Amino acid sequence: MQVLSGGISSLEEAKEYIYSLNFDRIINKMVSDGWIKMDAEKSFQMFKNFLFLQKKYPEFKSLVPSEDIDECWHNFILDSIAYVDMSEKLFGKYLHHYPYFGLDDSGNKDSKILGDAFAATQDLYFKEFGERIVSTRSKFPPLIYALLRKIS
Repeated sequence: MQVLSGGISSLEEAKEYIYSLNFDRIINKMVSDGWIKMDAEKSFQMFKNFLFLQKKYPEFKSLVPSEDIDECWHNFILDSIAYVDMSEKLFGKYLHHYPYFGLDDSGNKDSKILGDAFAATQDLYFKEFGERIVSTRSKFPPLIYALLRKIS
């Protein structure tokens, strides 16, 4: 059996751990900040898939999250005790978030580098999960989104 970093002894164990993570408190916080609950839940499901890709394919140093996955990641990092605990259990170290990928030294976006890396991430995500990363928040026009927030 291959021993993976982080004390998790198999990919099956890693998958079980990742999909058992409970993000309800963070989802509720995001809803209070303007998200629709079903969008936050879908985004966190994709975030869990993204974490699994990070674990399974450590050789891919430039996996790029979507904006929705990235927002989930940011919110999880703010729950620092839980985030550090997950990082150490799953990766054996802190899983750093590098927010400057695809930016040059002046802070300008390099759309080609970012686009190519996201396309590679999408391909890997599809290979692993049989679906593509989708945007959850932008599927409705702002007015409809605001109305849906009121009824959700």
